[in-house]
Amino acid sequence: MGNDSDKKEKNNDYITFEQIQESVGLKNHSLFRKYLQEIFLDLSTKSEKSETKYITLLTFFDYIKLPVFIAEKLFNSLCTSNNKEGLTEEEFIDGFFKLYMGTFQETTKIIFNLLDFDKDGVIKKEDVKLILSYLPLNNVDEEKNQIIDKSYDVLGIQIKSLEEIDDIVSKTFKKFGDKMKFDQFKDTVQNRKSDVLLQIICFLYQQRPFSAKNIESLEVKYDQANDKEYEKLVKLYNSKYKKRNSVKIKPPNKKSYLSPAQSFFKRKFAISHHLALNEDEKNDFVNRSVNLTLEEDFNRGVVKKNPILSKSDLAIYEELGLTMMDNFENNNMPLDGNISLVRLENDTTPNEMDNLNKLKTQEFNDKENIKTIVDNSKLRYNSPTKYLQEKENFNSLTLLNIDFEHNLAPINEENEYQNGIEKSDNNNNIEKNINYDNWVYKLTENKKLKKFFLSLVNKDLFYYKDASKNNFLGMHNLSGCFVQEEQEKIHFEGRDFYVFVLIFNNKSKTRKYYTPHLEIQKDFVKNIKQAIGYTKFSDFYELKEVIGKGKFGVVNLGIHKKTGEKVAVKILNKSKIKSKNDKELVKMEIGILKLCHHPNIVRLLDHFENVDYIFIITEYIEGLTLYKFFKKKNFEFSETQASSIMRQIASGVKYLHNYGIVHRDLKPDNIMVTPKNNYGIIKIMDFGLSKIASSQEKLMDGCGTLSYVAPEVLVRSPYNKEVDIWSMGIILFYMLCGHLPFKGNKETVLADKIVNDDLEFDEDEWETRSKKVRDLITSCLIKDPEERITIDEFVAHPWFKNNLNQKIAW
Repeated sequence: MGNDSDKKEKNNDYITFEQIQESVGLKNHSLFRKYLQEIFLDLSTKSEKSETKYITLLTFFDYIKLPVFIAEKLFNSLCTSNNKEGLTEEEFIDGFFKLYMGTFQETTKIIFNLLDFDKDGVIKKEDVKLILSYLPLNNVDEEKNQIIDKSYDVLGIQIKSLEEIDDIVSKTFKKFGDKMKFDQFKDTVQNRKSDVLLQIICFLYQQRPFSAKNIESLEVKYDQANDKEYEKLVKLYNSKYKKRNSVKIKPPNKKSYLSPAQSFFKRKFAISHHLALNEDEKNDFVNRSVNLTLEEDFNRGVVKKNPILSKSDLAIYEELGLTMMDNFENNNMPLDGNISLVRLENDTTPNEMDNLNKLKTQEFNDKENIKTIVDNSKLRYNSPTKYLQEKENFNSLTLLNIDFEHNLAPINEENEYQNGIEKSDNNNNIEKNINYDNWVYKLTENKKLKKFFLSLVNKDLFYYKDASKNNFLGMHNLSGCFVQEEQEKIHFEGRDFYVFVLIFNNKSKTRKYYTPHLEIQKDFVKNIKQAIGYTKFSDFYELKEVIGKGKFGVVNLGIHKKTGEKVAVKILNKSKIKSKNDKELVKMEIGILKLCHHPNIVRLLDHFENVDYIFIITEYIEGLTLYKFFKKKNFEFSETQASSIMRQIASGVKYLHNYGIVHRDLKPDNIMVTPKNNYGIIKIMDFGLSKIASSQEKLMDGCGTLSYVAPEVLVRSPYNKEVDIWSMGIILFYMLCGHLPFKGNKETVLADKIVNDDLEFDEDEWETRSKKVRDLITSCLIKDPEERITIDEFVAHPWFKNNLNQKIAW
């Protein structure tokens, strides 16, 4: 009896992988593959050089809607070929199937590949930590076991979450040092520590870009069609997947600052132990957004209280961090305190390891090479803050040319307005269970109207010949889509028609739909807006005068209509963002800003986008750039004053480096100082050149502002976060003596001095400055990045200890 009891107790310590996978709600595995094929056909494109179709990185980001760093790593993990253009059909379909419906071995391998940044067959401790740091967080105070209100300390939670992640990863890698092979990872998940795998899987499953209803919409087509391939898929599933054995997994930490696994298990437990649901209600519950609380479902009448609760159930309930059962009685407290913090949606560059393997690092004294590099890449050193040289670029972005009322701007992710005043709608679009269909007309090539039955299911549009939906014709996915309704009626073939237009992939293709009924036009537009997440920019903000100019657009003063607060509205003209690299940098900037909650980093408030423009709304900072502030003070700073400025800059940079963010353009023009209580508060801005990279990854592209750029960037040597330390050293030198340490009347001369000349302190200028500040600057400006001081060493430098609690007077 004792042994049986021990076995039962041991079995209760595990969950099955199949239980996690069932949360996706897919029943027909073979139909899922056919659905993925339809998605690929709709989203894929061809290059001019090849007939092979593929899904590009940017299209993938629009479709998957994940934090861009995770999305890029997932994209790379699905790439099994050497195709540089994007994901092939086989890679996309096979990869997505294995991720969401594969065996434990297959799904775990996808996650392992996601964590294997350089594709060398091992995952590294620091890379895993970085991925986990981009997962959404709970806003629950674990020590007090209570939900924090809207004014919760986001920065504090982020800091605690990084400590937890460090503990999770250290325990995961305990037996293997800093690296782990696939078999070791799989064994660890099953027998010792599952947090890494399950947090990532639960997040990907919760944020999946499809629902069961989308896949089921194809059921009629493939059930009725004589599709041999479909029949083969059914047989494959029956032989390979249907009969598979259940795989047990060691459960994750019950209480965590990371929300994905915790929110999943809370819901699973609530459904299986406390809530009586019928099958339809259960499916609806599972497929709804993770951001909805159980209390909301309870109030809606979707779930019902089960009055029977054992003591063991209560113990598990408390262990999971759920509110006690008596809170079902009062409905005043949410049962699931999961409100995800704003994280990241973005993009990075493709894997550059192939280039690194071929690279022969140039010698620092190769002066001819320096001249060639600078001459051939001047544009690459243009900072986003550099004023536009061509007047027509600025004129094309004047307010008069932007039709805000006509162009609706979708909000692609949740963005909380400052202090929780306003929140954009961002329940995952596929979770809204949008269903609308009606008749529409399309114009054929021979200018005739042809009637279709158009059905909208979440973010997919399905075409049929008739209302019975027995004759499937095709589909469109609304990822990256914009909708416009024509204001004027069109008279055609003796009738009046109302028109709405879908614009895909930044004007690469458009679809016009005609209907003789205004109500149908309005209903389609309303439901499509809801599916994509549209709202009017002008409903929230009023634009005022231009207050700045940048590489791709202008910055306007804005007013939040509800609160009257000033905001800064960066308006980017998409027609000016032409290169793939620039498009990726824009996505990266938005994604990084979404992550950052730090007093010395500018705060993102909103992000809008329409067919022609991207709107980045940040807090409005009244004050001066550090460059203008230096000029205003005539560079007359004591070391205690200078330490106040540098301590704040270092605090912001340390925060960025903790998340793998390399700013790459730190300079006085990109740092604001704003008065608060008569003291200067530093705000780091302009992340237009920033990238996310693990400590082992190396960047290659040359960018930044020449006077502040590190020598390794100039010689095209692989680099990482050390470039920001170099820039900080230049800023500190400049602040204390009024000129830059390396000077040249030509770009090539300046570049040559940065790479080759030794740092010098003019005794007449520096005789009153301490040895410690000189040592700090020298440690920042070491040519070899491997020898350069780190951000942690910078913050801990003795110079700051001599200047504690000093503030710079405005």
